[in-house]
Parts: sequence; C-alpha cells; structure tokens
Amino acid sequence: MAAEEVNKETDTFCEKLREQFVAVGRKVKLWEAWRIIQDSVARTVLLIEKEIGKSLSGPEKKAQAMASVEKVVKIVCNIIDLPVVPEWIEGYVDTYLQRFLMEVASGSIDAIVKTFHDTGVFPPKKEEE
Repeated sequence: MAAEEVNKETDTFCEKLREQFVAVGRKVKLWEAWRIIQDSVARTVLLIEKEIGKSLSGPEKKAQAMASVEKVVKIVCNIIDLPVVPEWIEGYVDTYLQRFLMEVASGSIDAIVKTFHDTGVFPPKKEEE
C-alpha cells in the first residue's frame, strides 16, 4: 500500500511537469532541468523513507527511488533546450542524455541518503548503532 503512495506522488509530480512545460511547449536550460531532477530525488528519498522505509532494505529503497526518478528524467529530457544540437538529432541525444542523467541521479540518491543520515534527518543505519 505504501509503495503505491510513492508511485502516486511521483505520478502527480510528473503530471505537474507535463502541465507546466510539455503542454505549453516550454523548454528549460540544462541547469534548470538538473534542479528539477534534484528536487525529485530529495522528495522521493524523503517519501520512501516516510512511507516504506522500515519495510525495505537499502537496495530495495534505492531501486524504488530510481524507478520514481526515472519517470521524472524521461519528462525532463524532453523539455531540455539543447541550443547547439539541431532539432532533427535531438531525439538521439535525448537517449544518451537520459542515461547520463540517470547515472548522476543514482549518485545523487546515495549522496542525499548519506547526508540525511549524517545530519539526523534519517535514523542512523543499523550497523552504526
């Protein structure tokens, strides 16, 4: 049930992105796109910990976070303005850009989880207790 809540929140966030950007044809710069993805990472990590944190292992939480963030990255890749890339080739570039952003998002998930543990936002890991 709680995993459904995480998916529902992610879908709501994605729908807002579609309304704000895709529906009106608005493009964003790369730094703005990264800010959207980072916001998604933070929201997702916090939501997973709140809703299903106790019932999943670390790798399971990471898999859930990656699945949620991937939905956002797919939308963001379609709204990034790449001024040096011709429109006709942008579709090919988007595929590689999505892979790259997912790799960086994976590292961001790890970094934010560590930061949340270090600052007391999340409880200490069991092996630290």
